[in-house]
Amino acid sequence: MEAMHNFVPKGVDESFERYAIYNAAVLELEFDKNHNYRVASGSDKKLALIRFSKQYLVLGLYLSFLSCFDYQVFDYDVDANIHGFALEHLMNSNLFLDNIMMTILFQQTLTVFMMMLAILATAILGVKVSEGMVNPVFTASSPSDFWGRKWNLVIHGALKRGVFKPVYKISSRKYVAVIAAFVASGLFHEYTLLACFPSHIKAGTPAIGMQTKFMAWNAFIVLMENLVGHFMLFQWMKKNLAAPIVTFLVLSIAMPIAHWFIHPISKTKIFYQMEIAFPMIYRISE
Repeated sequence: MEAMHNFVPKGVDESFERYAIYNAAVLELEFDKNHNYRVASGSDKKLALIRFSKQYLVLGLYLSFLSCFDYQVFDYDVDANIHGFALEHLMNSNLFLDNIMMTILFQQTLTVFMMMLAILATAILGVKVSEGMVNPVFTASSPSDFWGRKWNLVIHGALKRGVFKPVYKISSRKYVAVIAAFVASGLFHEYTLLACFPSHIKAGTPAIGMQTKFMAWNAFIVLMENLVGHFMLFQWMKKNLAAPIVTFLVLSIAMPIAHWFIHPISKTKIFYQMEIAFPMIYRISE
């Protein structure tokens, strides 16, 4: 879509080699003022390896902790693989807290994966790349900041150039383009589930459609931010409340239903399978 509607970054389509590097790098490339790729120096390559090593160890420790609780730290009787919705789920504090714990796991997993891609991009392609995940769970200042500037910027860039801009060009309505981008994200994740977990699909886990519903809710939240975010109350909160409190309030908008996105993945036991790739601490039974 981005190629069809000419929304690739400037300079990328000047040659086949440049276009091939753009697609092979996966992560967002850094450009200079002349729209040329920034070349990765030896220090850039070393820094990419150091950052990956640190986050790799952190993820191993976090997996070790969550594994002790079978990836459900707090007790609750809710499963998003069962279609339906009950209002009392919104008030379930244990579900809310567990959703935060698992969102941190998702963030850390994606961070490590993208840092590995950064190592490959700098070492093999010799280009500098931007961060793919900018610690949104702990630093987001608004829903649009969370989704647009910090969470999974690889998918964000693809959706922005491949869905949002083309739809906005055709419809001339920003809200239509926002909804289209979030729904496309939901459908992409549903497709990933179908491709990666066919045996679980047959057994009814994961539940198809829940992730798209979650993304549709967040599209609504981002649109509401555009409508009322400039109101005095919200501007006062952003300027006067401590940054961690603002971030917590941002997360509170989505965490009550975050299991719609999390459970279809976590209930497939994928994190147990991931453990083999990380340094783990296990409790040895007597």
